[in-house]
Amino acid sequence: MTGDPRSQLLFTQTANSAGLFLHFDSESGLLSASDTGSRVTSRIVTKSGRARQAIWDVSPTVIDTRATAAISQIAAWGKQSRLLVSSHSSSQLWAFGEQPGTGQCLGSVDGYATARWVIHSSNPSLLVCMQEATAQVFLSSTFECVATVPLIGTDERPISRVVPRFHQQYAITVSDSRGRNLSKAVQIWDVGAVSAESLTLGPTFVLDREDVQVEEVLGILNDHLVFIDNKYWVCSLNINPSRHLSCLPSSSSELTPPRAGSWEADEVTRYFFLPYDWISLAVKLDVDICKGGEVFFVRRSEVAVIKRGFSVAEQGSSGAARASSPGFRLPVRSPLKRGPGAHSV
Repeated sequence: MTGDPRSQLLFTQTANSAGLFLHFDSESGLLSASDTGSRVTSRIVTKSGRARQAIWDVSPTVIDTRATAAISQIAAWGKQSRLLVSSHSSSQLWAFGEQPGTGQCLGSVDGYATARWVIHSSNPSLLVCMQEATAQVFLSSTFECVATVPLIGTDERPISRVVPRFHQQYAITVSDSRGRNLSKAVQIWDVGAVSAESLTLGPTFVLDREDVQVEEVLGILNDHLVFIDNKYWVCSLNINPSRHLSCLPSSSSELTPPRAGSWEADEVTRYFFLPYDWISLAVKLDVDICKGGEVFFVRRSEVAVIKRGFSVAEQGSSGAARASSPGFRLPVRSPLKRGPGAHSV
């Protein structure tokens, strides 16, 4: 139809193998992909032209390798010429070869199902592996582990998983509900604060309140933690930088994590809800958010993209609407009026 966006086939990964993971390095334009056959490739993708007339160009394969076990994460960085392939059994770091499609494995370490890797936000020569109780620091040049930093507060509230959606600066972890408290706890860690000299790392933000029940974490956008609550509303909570706990260069037994539940309930902002017929079709919530604020929701073989979902907001439990922080640029909306069992956006 006239005016519809043009579709363009960029590349075919592996015939008769479903795609598994994608990773895009925005600095270099490097797009990496893996499939169910454990094959991993990286290509440089560039766009020329504007809007609907844009044309995508794809380079020959930069590196092409295959994992020996089921893949749990891939990541590649063009400026460092590195590809990381992580599975439940091992994590391998590859250096790009001189010839297209070739590479050299620099090393391998034991893998963990919940581990997530990210490049250091302030020192690109370092890689950080977040796990349930530690943050390990590796050299990207040799894949040598130079530090294992304990995470403060994980003894009292063990981390159940690392959220596989990394902000440029922060990592997010989740602790399952316990006892009568049905709410999950969410911790945010400043990856840029950890170094080879660090002895401990404390969270910059902790969400652990009974009145805020987190179903799924989407990520961090404009200094807001964006999540889905147990009513399947997309919500946000401002990350207060004044409660920051940085990585300590020396041990301190007197340091305690941020006090959980110290943020007022009316600071939680609700934007829109996911329809129940969407939820009923999902085996598990598979959602993500991009830098522009678009929310992606996977429904079986389809992907729903929600645009401008943050254009209106409802503030806190009182229902009084007001604009959020300047980063979101949300207009003020009158309080929602809903009868029992009724829903509206």
